[in-house]
Amino acid sequence: MSSRTFRSRVVYLALGLAGAKYAHYKHGPETKDAKFSDFPDLEDHHNIMAKVLTKRMYDSYKRLMSPSKFTLDNCIQVGVDIKGSGLGRKGTGLVAGDLECYEVFGDLFDGVMSEVFKKQDHKKSLHSCKEVEYALDGRFVKEVTARCYRNLKEFPFTPALTRGQRRHVEQLIVPHLPTSGTYSPIAAIQPSLYTNLAQTGIVFTKPSSEQDRVSGLTRDWPDARGLYVANDRSLSAWVNGRHHLELTSYEKGPDLGKAVRRLATAATDLEASLPVKFQWTEKHGYAGHDLPELGSALSLEATVHLPKLCTDYGFLRKLTDLGLRPLTHPDEHLGTWKVASQPSFDTEVEHVKKFADAIQKLVDAEKELHGK
Repeated sequence: MSSRTFRSRVVYLALGLAGAKYAHYKHGPETKDAKFSDFPDLEDHHNIMAKVLTKRMYDSYKRLMSPSKFTLDNCIQVGVDIKGSGLGRKGTGLVAGDLECYEVFGDLFDGVMSEVFKKQDHKKSLHSCKEVEYALDGRFVKEVTARCYRNLKEFPFTPALTRGQRRHVEQLIVPHLPTSGTYSPIAAIQPSLYTNLAQTGIVFTKPSSEQDRVSGLTRDWPDARGLYVANDRSLSAWVNGRHHLELTSYEKGPDLGKAVRRLATAATDLEASLPVKFQWTEKHGYAGHDLPELGSALSLEATVHLPKLCTDYGFLRKLTDLGLRPLTHPDEHLGTWKVASQPSFDTEVEHVKKFADAIQKLVDAEKELHGK
């Protein structure tokens, strides 16, 4: 047993015995038949949790709970149920029910995080993004999107939210969204509106991946979920989707700086007006249930026309080398690709600069091919 695990057990057992104030840090009941192990069968599993989790670690943590009553088995269930294919990038196979999961089950979460991120400390700089200037080449960059994910302090993350907590989160956020737009509960939105919004770059759908389903993100759908859209459709917000809040700034054309400035202003103004602040620690950045979305919790996207470059055998490798990931797009066969930034613990300013530089390198490579 590592010293970290031993300290966690001593601390949380002590808290559990300290009285009602800390009753949520308690051990679960003993297994009735101790002859049978609860350790999951992780053979042929291709996710990071399966690589990191040991039986000794499991036995040390299996009777602990986080404040939202999230157990070790709740955290790892997604990785137990979804083996992964062994092809491409490995999933984490792990979710957090609340911020304390990262400490209660510290050895496991730290081990998985070290596989996902090289750097694991975050310095805020979103306020500085209000002044960034990045205009990309409009002959190749057709649209850009800046998106951030946020979760409120004092509440569990989405997989562990109760119905009442989810409704409370919605009640807290909605009155503080910008007044130059409209908020609609999901149950009240007509399918035709989704189609219309998608044509202007705003795409919101019910979480449908197997990972999201197993993680519990769709429980009680569509209760206490809603969509905010600015009147000019340049800013939108998804409340209680995958996170408590997902803010998206969309810009038709190549002006990445404008999209980022709009997002930075909306996010900082919203937090300043909320009675409850966003979850953030230096170690985790903007914390949430999904480990790859820690750190800056910022995603940048660009739709780029690369008709020659994308036919190169090494195109996907080039994207990876530039710190980009490909997203599905209906015009791939015409040479138009949507690419996104990789999650990172960089400051927001660094994140934006690296993304802009990467897109410029793609455009420069395409230009060279046109010159041949």
